[in-house]
Amino acid sequence: MTNEEIISDFMQKHYSDERVAQLLEWAEDGGLAYGTCCCFIGLATADHSFMRVSEYTEQTFVSPHYDRALGLSGADAAEGSFYGLGKDDAERRSNLIPLIRAEMSRRESACEVNEERVTVSLSI
Repeated sequence: MTNEEIISDFMQKHYSDERVAQLLEWAEDGGLAYGTCCCFIGLATADHSFMRVSEYTEQTFVSPHYDRALGLSGADAAEGSFYGLGKDDAERRSNLIPLIRAEMSRRESACEVNEERVTVSLSI
C-alpha cells in the first residue's frame, strides 16, 4: 500500500465525520505536525484541545490519548506514512489536505447513496 492508501484507510477506520473536519481545519491552520500527541494518528483519540509544536514540551509528550492512538489498528503504518508525505511538516500538511478532502467527499457520496436507498425502500 502507498502512504496515501494507508492514510486513507486509517481515516476511514478511526476518524468520525466531525474529527475528519477538525483534522482538515487543523492542517489548513498549520497546526498539524509530526512528533506531537496531536499528530495525524493522535488526533483520532485526542481528548484535549489540539496543541501546536510550540506548545509541546517533554511533559506533554506522555499523553494517554496518544498511547491509545498507538493501539489503533494500522497506527504504526499511518504514523510512518504521514511522516513520509514530505520533508517537513508544511509539506506533509500540503500533501495530506487533498487526502482529507477526498475522504470527506467519499463520505458525502456514501451518505447520498444511503439516502437514495432509504428513499427507494420507503417508496416500495
